[in-house]
Amino acid sequence: MAAPATEQSLMSETIAGLLRALYGKPCWNVQHGYWLSFLTFDFGEPRVVIHEPREQFQPREGEKRSWRHKRMASVRGEWHLRIDDCSWLIFQDDEPIGHSEDSNEEQDRAVVRLQGQALIEAVITPDGRRTRFTFDLGGVIHTRAWTDQADHPRVQWTLADSTGYWLSIREDGKYNYVRDDAPRDTWEWLPL
Repeated sequence: MAAPATEQSLMSETIAGLLRALYGKPCWNVQHGYWLSFLTFDFGEPRVVIHEPREQFQPREGEKRSWRHKRMASVRGEWHLRIDDCSWLIFQDDEPIGHSEDSNEEQDRAVVRLQGQALIEAVITPDGRRTRFTFDLGGVIHTRAWTDQADHPRVQWTLADSTGYWLSIREDGKYNYVRDDAPRDTWEWLPL
């Protein structure tokens, strides 16, 4: 008779199951952020995502409306991966081709090489400080935590699925899996 699964092994299986859903799916709409060091990838069937205006950002009297006051529409995949608030390094066929601190032009050249490659593995270190994403045509992304801020740990990457849930992995070895509209004060961070 098998021993009952512990809470930690169940949590690890949640993460592994979400990542396995991406395996074998080519990424598309691969982009990097200008002025900020983040990467985004879409996987699976495209769909239109509409974000309603954020009411908490009402303009003050005499102030013009900002982008936060507009209805935003975009095309996303069934899964949307965002690598953020960490250092990242892209390899192609074991050669480094792009880094989070490179110029925008160098980052453009690196991310275009990942376009269309299928994710085949994602490995998170037990402490949560590093992740390796491996693709089928020789692309690899290594992420590493920038800091060790115990008071305000940063989210290194998030994975949104088509059901409205987000998996977030933090640099302190914790994660959460919550609806995108859940108030932040209700988020529970669990150990990897």
